[in-house]
Amino acid sequence: MAPRFATAHLATHNKAEAGLSQKLTSLPDEFLFIDENTRGILSLQRVAEALTKITHLGVSSPVADVLFDTAGMRYGT
Repeated sequence: MAPRFATAHLATHNKAEAGLSQKLTSLPDEFLFIDENTRGILSLQRVAEALTKITHLGVSSPVADVLFDTAGMRYGT
């Protein structure tokens, strides 16, 4: 399931204190949802950054494999 980007700003700019970030409730399901959704958002951002850098190098660049690996894609296999 794709992360819900409606919570992206809250999730990625919510500074944790003593290992806990701020939540609207104290329900365990909310903690699980926010934490997993944030992981999904950060992963998609990492992939997008890697793919953007590939366009500057070119897909046939001998060093593009590093970026393809970061994006979770294999080039030429």
